[in-house]
Amino acid sequence: MNAEATLKGKNISYRLIKLADKAVSVEDVMRHVQEKMDVDEICKTMVVTDGDKNYALMLKGKSRVDISKASAAIGTKVRLVPFNQVKDAVGLEPGCVCPLLLSIPLYVDSHVFDTEKINFGSGDLLYGIEIASKDLAKAVSYTKADLAE
Repeated sequence: MNAEATLKGKNISYRLIKLADKAVSVEDVMRHVQEKMDVDEICKTMVVTDGDKNYALMLKGKSRVDISKASAAIGTKVRLVPFNQVKDAVGLEPGCVCPLLLSIPLYVDSHVFDTEKINFGSGDLLYGIEIASKDLAKAVSYTKADLAE
């Protein structure tokens, strides 16, 4: 898994979370997780586009993206990439989009840092990754912004 290699290479402690079946939503994760997990620690990475360039948004799993706030943070009017076009846009299936594996600008909602730990897609629909929220900055470059409704 490339995300694991990234974390190991940067000396970041992590936990691999095994799922019993493919998970594309927070509800799927909670249904298929094989160990105890706090639903408030689940984050999702969504892809938006301005028509020319793609961007990633990382938010708490239960949060809804506010497109006008995202557009203001990015500095251009964006829209969500449709579910069936996510793989074409970033090379990863919806549900396993991993912020560590993207080569597009990443914007992280400030509420992601409300919990000590966060977990997110690993690049594989059967696994998630958990790290300390403070370690996200060591793992990947991002811009912190207010993105949620």
